[in-house]
Amino acid sequence: MGKHKTKDRLFVTRTEHESHFGGKRQFDGEYTFAAKLPLAHCALTFQPCENPVCAPDGTVFEILHILPYLKQYGKHPISGEPLSSSQLITLKFHKNEKGQYYCPVLYKPFTDSTEIACIRTTGNVYSLEAIKELNLSQKYFKDLLTGEPFKKEDVIILQSRKSNIQSVVKKQKAGTERPSALRKPESRENIALDTPSLTCTTWLPKHVDKLEVATECASVPKGYCTLLTNHGSLNFELDSDQAPKATRFFLLSLQRGCLNGVHLFYETGSEYIRTAELQGLPGGEDKLTESRLKQNVDPYVEDSLPAYKLLVSSKYRLKKTCHFAISCEGSKGLEGNYVVFGSLVGRRETAKALVQGLIDELTIHGMNIYVDPWEKEAK
Repeated sequence: MGKHKTKDRLFVTRTEHESHFGGKRQFDGEYTFAAKLPLAHCALTFQPCENPVCAPDGTVFEILHILPYLKQYGKHPISGEPLSSSQLITLKFHKNEKGQYYCPVLYKPFTDSTEIACIRTTGNVYSLEAIKELNLSQKYFKDLLTGEPFKKEDVIILQSRKSNIQSVVKKQKAGTERPSALRKPESRENIALDTPSLTCTTWLPKHVDKLEVATECASVPKGYCTLLTNHGSLNFELDSDQAPKATRFFLLSLQRGCLNGVHLFYETGSEYIRTAELQGLPGGEDKLTESRLKQNVDPYVEDSLPAYKLLVSSKYRLKKTCHFAISCEGSKGLEGNYVVFGSLVGRRETAKALVQGLIDELTIHGMNIYVDPWEKEAK
């Protein structure tokens, strides 16, 4: 600008877009672009057609190559749909004096961006512009060269500016892609106190969403403990990610010695090995249960259980007396009365001997907690 013709312009030039702002750069062979099949080329051999035909979807083939293919396979080579030779349409392309394919009505040569269509009944190839202006808009459904009548459905698109690659990819992914609700990442679960207006003078920052996310994404590790009895030890794996409240309740009961001296017994005909009704168990005084685990709901038993599952009666939710149990083979009738929060993974023969009557009862006299998923957070 100005007297000395400097290049300090008031707008961003094309060169600046390319070199400074990450704009479109000249093709240097580094990138590979999908090649478009030229007009009147066979989609099966990618060679120019001498006797072109097209399928009902507008795909162009050489008749000498597509007929043996259909005789052997009987399906569309591109889409895989059933296709017979009787469905093929013979195409009639027209060339001008320069040998270029062109529209015989508008006399415009075809290019890569020209929308091209043919008439099913005659096979004549026109530009889609001519068919829209002279046939569809005028409701004149006769071939522009021969006068043969046709229907609107007989117009077949051979070439369009719009690419259908996105629709093809979408159909291919439809059967394998997960639903959108499952593809969304786990969002942070904010409480009401996290998002009030800044003009509120009583707002206090409170950040508990991190703890809620850890439980919701099932990132809590499994718990492991051992009960020492008069007939050996019983090793348990605790499902802290599925029943966090019951797991926390059980570990607190062990740490506070609530199960020391408790008997495990089996009644003939019952569905489980159980303890007596326990009292003095940890209740509302556990701050971790009242804060982080407050929103969690442990699942009830809804159907028959496999053997050696660790259970707690649903009364523990009401902070009253409750008992623990171990399910037997094919336990039934426990629906809605128990919560499953672990399984017996070691020394199952001891529990089996109790069920078979080889042992009268088991007395718990100690415990070892190997993995407590709530230990760090409780501190």
